[in-house]
Amino acid sequence: MNYETVLKAKRLELLKQRRDLMKENGLLFYQPHKKQREFHAAADFRFRLARCGNRFGKSDMGVSEDLAFALGERPWLDEEDPMRYHGLPKRATKGLIVAADLDKVDEIFTGDGSKGHVGKIWKKLSKDLVIGTKKGSSGTIINIRIKGKYGESVIDFDTRSAFKNNPMGSESSDYD
Repeated sequence: MNYETVLKAKRLELLKQRRDLMKENGLLFYQPHKKQREFHAAADFRFRLARCGNRFGKSDMGVSEDLAFALGERPWLDEEDPMRYHGLPKRATKGLIVAADLDKVDEIFTGDGSKGHVGKIWKKLSKDLVIGTKKGSSGTIINIRIKGKYGESVIDFDTRSAFKNNPMGSESSDYD
């Protein structure tokens, strides 16, 4: 075997390893564009809103920030980068993601691949950080418990229609 063949084989193996790492730990490989970085940098504001056009990356940006809150850090940034912890609570958190309906929750966030798509949370979050999940009566995940830097964080999923049917349903829940 000549030198070039060995190098090509080694390069191919390294690319496969990188692909597998990206599949298992997508959040580490998240590379926000300029406007997404500005959104993450505004973490010290109590409320943030991103109104953007199609293909901007709203759900990627949102899921990445939701997971950063749950984990207690933005793992895609260097440990020395002050933005890694900027605006994030120094405690376990409780998050809420609201979608139009549970089909959208499954399609965008929590799908496991059985219906032909994998949710963005599973593309970004390492499986070893998932403590557990809870499914609703439809079989869609409505709660994910995550091992964060400060303990067990939770992300709940709800629907717009559930809020319309019962506006007090989330009353007294203290979400971050």
